[in-house]
Amino acid sequence: MEEEIYQRMIEVKACLEEQRYAVVDPPSLETFAESWDSDPWNLYDSIPLSLNQDEWLQLQVACPRR
Repeated sequence: MEEEIYQRMIEVKACLEEQRYAVVDPPSLETFAESWDSDPWNLYDSIPLSLNQDEWLQLQVACPRR
């Protein structure tokens, strides 16, 4: 299951970068799987908190997490 989630996150990362957001590099799949329950990698942590609600919603539509 973690591998499927990881692959989806990689796809979302590419989408966010296409939207011109700088996103931190992902951990290895092994590290991602090991830390999934305790400290999961969240690529949305790279998105500026200064986005207003409309910008955030547009980003969610363009690059849905699921």
